[in-house]
Amino acid sequence: MTTHHIYLLAPGASPDDVRRFYGQALGLTEYPKPSSLAHISVLWFEAGPIKFHVGYPEEGIVGDGHTALAVADVEAAREQMKALGYAVDDAAIPMGYPRFYVRDPWGNQFEILPEGLP
Repeated sequence: MTTHHIYLLAPGASPDDVRRFYGQALGLTEYPKPSSLAHISVLWFEAGPIKFHVGYPEEGIVGDGHTALAVADVEAAREQMKALGYAVDDAAIPMGYPRFYVRDPWGNQFEILPEGLP
C-alpha cells in the first residue's frame, strides 16, 4: 500500500489563492487534472512523489478531505473492510477504475484505489 494523494480543502478560496499558497509559498508544482473533473473546483499539485489535490468549494460549502491509498487489490480491500464491519461508499464520480471510500472510527476519510495510477 502506498499513498496516492492527499485531498485538502480551501473553502471560499479562488484558484489564484490556492496557486499562491500551494504553488508559490510551498513551491509545489501544479499539474493538470483529468478533463473528466473539469467541472470540479480542484487544483492538483505535486512535490516529488506526493500529490495534493486542493478543492476550493464555494463559501459555506463543506466537502470531505481525504487521503487516497493505492492497493494491489481494490476488491479484496473492499471485502476486508466490510468483513470488519466498516461501511464502504462507492465513489460517486466514475473514473474508469474501481475505487471506494471508507471512514475510520473517528471520521477520517480514505479513498482506496488501485496501484499504478498516475
